[in-house]
Amino acid sequence: MSIRWWRTIHPVVITGDSINLAPTMIVTLVVCLIAFTIFFVHLLRLRLKLELQREEVYRLRELALYDE
Repeated sequence: MSIRWWRTIHPVVITGDSINLAPTMIVTLVVCLIAFTIFFVHLLRLRLKLELQREEVYRLRELALYDE
């Protein structure tokens, strides 16, 4: 929004109607969005796996305490 509020040398790339980028830059943007989305999903899956393992360790500790 700063490029709209204060007119500077930066171009307005995204308007309400279109995206004013060169085709190679659009391809780069899409590839980066896909890559970061895949990376985010991967990290999310790792986090979920870690949390499930943490719950399993907690459950096993509770069982071990009852067995004693």
